[in-house]
Amino acid sequence: MIFFAAAAALLSYLSFPNVLFPRGLPFLAWVSIVPLFVLLENPSLSRRLMAGCVFGLVFYALVTQWLIPYSFSGYLLLTIILALQPVLFSFLYRRFPTPILLFYVPALWVAAEFLRALLMSGFSWNTGLSQAFVPPVIQVAGALGSFAVSFVVVLVNAAVYLCWKDARHRTFVLTAGAGAIVLVLGYGYHALGDRPSAVSPGSLSVCAVQPNIDSLEKTDPEKVAGHVRQQAVLSRECLEKGRPDLVIWPETAVSSDFLQDETLKSAVQETVRAAGVPFLIGAALFEGALNRNSAVLLDRSGDVSGIYHKRYLVPFSEYLPGGRLQRIFEILGLRSQSFLAGDKPGLFDLPGHGRFAVTICSEDTIASVFRDESAEDIGWAVVLLNDGWFRQDAGLMMHLQNSVMRAVENRIPVVRVANTGVTCLIDPRGRIVSSLSPNRGDTGVFTVAPGRGRSLYGKIGDVFAVFCLGFVIIIFVLLRGRIEDGRSKREDGKS
Repeated sequence: MIFFAAAAALLSYLSFPNVLFPRGLPFLAWVSIVPLFVLLENPSLSRRLMAGCVFGLVFYALVTQWLIPYSFSGYLLLTIILALQPVLFSFLYRRFPTPILLFYVPALWVAAEFLRALLMSGFSWNTGLSQAFVPPVIQVAGALGSFAVSFVVVLVNAAVYLCWKDARHRTFVLTAGAGAIVLVLGYGYHALGDRPSAVSPGSLSVCAVQPNIDSLEKTDPEKVAGHVRQQAVLSRECLEKGRPDLVIWPETAVSSDFLQDETLKSAVQETVRAAGVPFLIGAALFEGALNRNSAVLLDRSGDVSGIYHKRYLVPFSEYLPGGRLQRIFEILGLRSQSFLAGDKPGLFDLPGHGRFAVTICSEDTIASVFRDESAEDIGWAVVLLNDGWFRQDAGLMMHLQNSVMRAVENRIPVVRVANTGVTCLIDPRGRIVSSLSPNRGDTGVFTVAPGRGRSLYGKIGDVFAVFCLGFVIIIFVLLRGRIEDGRSKREDGKS
């Protein structure tokens, strides 16, 4: 059992960015879960649960191991929480008739992913993200969300397994599996054929500043002024390449409250005035003893025209969950900084270029954040981040996958600006148009063509995932009883 569960976990891990292949081998995801299905044929519930547990723990221990240097305790806890999804899947798996099982399996997988996302307030990875760097496959997310990509990938896994397991229904299974691939790729290539114009009447130019400051240095208050000077120099270099409409500094580019520190405020404002264009700056703002992870928009005169405070904080990093559990976390050695969450979406108006949205760091892992902001008639989005904590390219790529999926889901371009990591421009089809090399100080000028109108997913949200959940409940309730009744009658007949 352990061999098959570990094999499924290893194949699934390799389909995501990993230590051997930083961009992953996404084609493996289409067969990676097949060994797990073999184990789930076991009539023993305890054996099925054990299979799901081994698969989940091994897979997520591997896929998030880049988090270990940052917080080993947090890594262990995150692994356990993420592993709840395959455990729930294994618990509800039943050997229904093949034509039903072929669709029950991917629906159940999606339902379990959806419930886990609700548990984690959206901060979660689903199987569909393994395909983030395969543009034709992920276009369906613009209509039904990333859960639809998970559904198709798992459906093909189920089709591969059932073709081997049930020769009687092989034609039906092959037709359904191949049909799903054809439909997704057909829609994908059609969507990619509608290439948005790189330059349009409403397009704008943004300067992305990537300073590559060591994350540990950013917490040293004596070095903040030097970091501001460093980013001011990079900004001037960027301005020499052309006059942008906006200059963007990354998450906590100023790791102190420059709005309260007159010396820092003067230095920042002088830089903005000299440039003569608006600046969007990631900063740590203080509110009493608490911090806010914020984005500040300064107009060309250096005056504040908007502030956004990060709404979704990272548990065990930016805050500890409250209540009685907090004492347990402290005993386990889990510590966090004391950040205060914001309560309003990150929406800014750029004169002459309309409205855009801002998210900070991990917020791009939460689909609902982008969907809420896209409802406010935005044309593009910015992600400010600091991925300097992650020492492996795999961690950087996994974070990038989320931004790619958010761009596709909402059909808007996304500008990522990292302290270090992947600074890039992603178009509404999820293609990386321009990017800077990670792990070095650099700047880039990106031309952004704002999106036109809301996507279907932006309008309906996770209706597809909810439909999968409802389908699972109905099938499980209706067929489970009939199958158990059939078994009882067969056993009575034998006796």
